[in-house]
Amino acid sequence: MKRSLRVLSSIILVFALCLSSIVFSSTFAEEKTKTKPNYEQAAGELYYLFWCEGEENVDKARIEFQEAFQLSDADIIDLKQLAADYYFANSDLWYSMQNDMSANTDISKSMSFKENSTKLMDNYIGSISRKLGDSDEFTKWMAKFIADDSAIQAKKNKEFSEQSLARAGTRACRVYATQFNANSANCVALPDKYLKFANLGQISDIPTKYRSTYSGNDYKINISTELSPQTSAYGIKVLEAGPWSIDDNYWDSAGSLPSSRRMYTDLALGKPMAQAAYETGYNGGVNYLGRTITNRAGVDFSRDLATSLGYSSNGSGWVGISTDRLP
Repeated sequence: MKRSLRVLSSIILVFALCLSSIVFSSTFAEEKTKTKPNYEQAAGELYYLFWCEGEENVDKARIEFQEAFQLSDADIIDLKQLAADYYFANSDLWYSMQNDMSANTDISKSMSFKENSTKLMDNYIGSISRKLGDSDEFTKWMAKFIADDSAIQAKKNKEFSEQSLARAGTRACRVYATQFNANSANCVALPDKYLKFANLGQISDIPTKYRSTYSGNDYKINISTELSPQTSAYGIKVLEAGPWSIDDNYWDSAGSLPSSRRMYTDLALGKPMAQAAYETGYNGGVNYLGRTITNRAGVDFSRDLATSLGYSSNGSGWVGISTDRLP
């Protein structure tokens, strides 16, 4: 009888240990799932921290970041370059896929893009973590910075919208702008593939039901920066689809005519999906390919255009864009 009790006790102990191991493993896996995207986004956000120009709060945050992590000037230079190199490598990967017209419908090509994008991020994270060490401290600092910055930008966006409404007949949005290695000079990318197809004369790539809406071939925007001094550009043609989406005509209202917002119709007029994903985790914080959105850009400038507007070679910033000449 005693032997039977000892055997039963052993079985119960083994079962308990196995159960606790399963619970621990499950908890660990859950934590890993939660923390990896946070670190991914935080690492990607370094590009905004280091290369957003024309924003006083961001300038101040750069100084605070260096002090918080006790980084030397040389460390900051290295991190800035890492952030820029990662951003442009990922951007090049995106536009390379967009230039292959079949890539958006070919699952294998979409998967290849995602795999390559993941490799870039993993290598980048490795380089960043070797510089910054404690990932938890880093993600917490970046999360607070982005939350504070988002509140500031939301206030500025509201003021911009109110001013735009006061100018009757003007359609304009305030969005974050990045730059990319374009195939054409003096152009922009907006997240609407049909604008690109129309301007390039590729009408057959536009579904029949949208051809009347995108019947022109001269869709352009005007741009005003928030740099000091303020700069502007007029009549800039849309020749690419990006930076994060290809079906997000955020400058159109849901249900409006002749053109209405095709996707993400629950978002406010003028708010890109990428911005909502970045700030609040909208759409799971990813684009249609499952790519983690690491900045809130709603427009991309060709490098020469960015330079003519006054941005540095890797610079970015908040801009006003007039969309009166879009469908």
